[in-house]
Amino acid sequence: MRSVLPFTLRQGIFLFLITSSALTACGAPATEAPGRASTDAGAPEPEATERSAVAAVPRDPGLEIDNPAPMGELITTDEWEFEVLEVLGGEEAQAMLDEASTFNEPPQDPAMEWVVVRIRAKNVGTEVEPRRVDVSFFKSADSSGKLYDRPKVTEVSRLEPVLEGELLPGEEVEGWIVLFSPKGETGLVLLIQPRLNGFSTGPQHLRYVSLGG
Repeated sequence: MRSVLPFTLRQGIFLFLITSSALTACGAPATEAPGRASTDAGAPEPEATERSAVAAVPRDPGLEIDNPAPMGELITTDEWEFEVLEVLGGEEAQAMLDEASTFNEPPQDPAMEWVVVRIRAKNVGTEVEPRRVDVSFFKSADSSGKLYDRPKVTEVSRLEPVLEGELLPGEEVEGWIVLFSPKGETGLVLLIQPRLNGFSTGPQHLRYVSLGG
């Protein structure tokens, strides 16, 4: 009797080749590279999510000039606490200065005016030696960020009581300062930069307060 084994083997090989060709033509499903999980095309990367979360955290008011603290809020540094109590500008400020001295003329620049600010300052440090606070701590900036140095004594005399004193820890003082402001400015900002022995204590102690219009 003739054996059928060769025919059966040839038939099996032939069927295998046909099946393999069909799978290749249709395309086999892709496999992921080892150790790499599949991700949706629209899903955010982890780093991008973390960056968005950081950006969404609100900044503390008063630490940056474009995010000043509102007037009346307590402003603190390592050594000081400040509070803006009152702000006057325009004709009201000039009237106060005229009453203080007949030599208090408006600023030489006709586009500028005086703003007077009443501030409370408190020494909240721990050093046993007294610390001095005075008008040299303060400047102003307009809504564009342009800075204005404090007026010289030859430009305008001080209002009484002026903000100054030698304060021990826990002591406080209240008084007036005078600042420059563009006329009609609605975004005036007070810059507070504490000083020690006449020198700035560093940008980390800079604080900003909105004085409004």
